[in-house]
Amino acid sequence: MSRVKTYLLATLGFGLAGAIGAAFGTGTAQAVVASLVDVVNPTTSPVPTSPVNVTDPGRIAYQVQVDNTNKCSGQVCNFSFPAVPTGHRVVIQHVSAYVVYTSAPTVIDVSISNGTATFASNFFAPIPTGTPSGLFDQPTLMYVDSGLEAVVTLTLYGGSSPSFAASFVQVVTLTGYELDCTVAACAPIAAQ
Repeated sequence: MSRVKTYLLATLGFGLAGAIGAAFGTGTAQAVVASLVDVVNPTTSPVPTSPVNVTDPGRIAYQVQVDNTNKCSGQVCNFSFPAVPTGHRVVIQHVSAYVVYTSAPTVIDVSISNGTATFASNFFAPIPTGTPSGLFDQPTLMYVDSGLEAVVTLTLYGGSSPSFAASFVQVVTLTGYELDCTVAACAPIAAQ
């Protein structure tokens, strides 16, 4: 009899579990149906498809060097860079130079113009001792918009009338990136 009781209780337990499950599970099952969509990506105005283009649309590496060898003399030397192409913006992140002067200055003033402001970035370059040349590599952050040109002006001060050595190397390099504003619109620069 105890065996019958065990079977009876087990059957009753399964039946009760089935009844409870049926009471709470009265919802209907729903299936998600996917449909295919054709996306057209025209060549005239393509949508960026790679992750790099989505995060940095139209970003092009920029590095330009201006060589003013045999063009600088006196205390001021201007290095004019090519105008930024139409529909682009150049962001300058670094300026470096190698210049030779006749006598050591006490100050080398470096000023960079972006074509709209008198000077968008300024700093004093280090003065090396024991050599008639100056080397510097300086981080900066500025921009030059379409149609404008960056101009780097080096001015020597102090010492015994320092001037640029006219027949020696005078080179300035700007490094950063160029944005293609026709791929993704360049945001206006906030001026407050």
